[in-house]
Amino acid sequence: MGYKPKEDHMSRSLGVDVHSASIYVITIDPSTCAPESHEMPVEEQALQAFERQLRPDDRIALEATTNAYYFYDRWSPLVAEVVIANTVKLRPWLGDEDKSDRNDAFWLALLNMFGCLPCIWMPDPETRQDREVAAHYSALVRERTRCKNAIRALLRKHGLTNPATDLQSVDARDLVIRQHARLSEVSKRILNSLFAQLDSIEARLDSIQPLVVQRAVKRAETPLLLTVPGLELTLILMMMAAVGTIDRFPTPGSLVKYAGLIPKEKSSAGKIHRGGSQRTGSRSLRWAITEATQSLVKQPGRFRNLYRKLARKGHAVAMTACARKLLTVIWHLLKTGEPYREVRPASRQRKQARVKRKVTKARNVLSERRVVLEDLLKHAPQLKELAGARHGFPLSMRPAIAGRAAPSTLALATQKSGFEAFTASSRQS
Repeated sequence: MGYKPKEDHMSRSLGVDVHSASIYVITIDPSTCAPESHEMPVEEQALQAFERQLRPDDRIALEATTNAYYFYDRWSPLVAEVVIANTVKLRPWLGDEDKSDRNDAFWLALLNMFGCLPCIWMPDPETRQDREVAAHYSALVRERTRCKNAIRALLRKHGLTNPATDLQSVDARDLVIRQHARLSEVSKRILNSLFAQLDSIEARLDSIQPLVVQRAVKRAETPLLLTVPGLELTLILMMMAAVGTIDRFPTPGSLVKYAGLIPKEKSSAGKIHRGGSQRTGSRSLRWAITEATQSLVKQPGRFRNLYRKLARKGHAVAMTACARKLLTVIWHLLKTGEPYREVRPASRQRKQARVKRKVTKARNVLSERRVVLEDLLKHAPQLKELAGARHGFPLSMRPAIAGRAAPSTLALATQKSGFEAFTASSRQS
């Protein structure tokens, strides 16, 4: 005898397996108990035809993919419910069954129909944008770290060492230049390429930094978290973009588990075996809290004391314990609304002044870019006409993007003609 769904589960359940080029749909209707399959391309005409067949009481389950949020926003107004499955927690439910688009869509529809589908928390649009900015910034930071490690590895191949921690400082560059003669011709070219790549990454970080600061200041939790030593605007944005709202976590342990910092545990018959961290939670939250902990353990206080106490067990063990403790502190701060107390007034004043300078600089940079963009749009017809001129479009856009004398450059361009006029105006700016 089969399982009969409850009355409140009598609406259709649709499992949708979304890919970049195709979508596989399994529809389970409790009235017929016969699943129907449908495959369609990711094209506007096919999507509209599929949407015309949806009912207001349908329930759709999606798998967490890159474009899942797009379909969530698109289909939510058309049906009763749209949920996105947690793929990490969903996999144990499926067991060792063969993986295919049909099986994935079928289990999404079946588990969602009976309310057993593990789903992710849906962030609001602002939090989604914060996550995009934070993910882009952290990717650039990781790329910069890989580039620095490649430079150090290249120097070590030739028996050279660079004691400077910051390879972008003037002293570090001078030291590398002095050691440059001992490298082979191939290594010299590779080293020059790596330094050029490093400068490019740093320029991209500088361009995105004002946006990171602006979005971090908008968050209501920022003033409270700035009282914690080691937490800067960038890390606060990454942490709160991953957390969303602290109300999702009823206990400090739930927040620590979400960051993937809970030790693995295998218990049976009263015997408990604990191993390393699970590392199955939010990567961005774990990365941000680790970066903050590395700065915090260098300052006097209980975190440095805890690190020194556990350092005999290894650097990784001590850092993980400090990160768990810091997340616990952050949970209590956000729940109670009280600032962090264990900080010296002088350090707090210096941090406030540093944050104020960053916010002012970000506001000025963003306002300059807005003015330059408005000027470019104002002169769009002239730019379009000049772009199709006989001499092409030799006007350099770098001064305009940097916010330097864009209107005057455009004025000169409209008064003079020819490549020489543009070259002279670009040099002047």
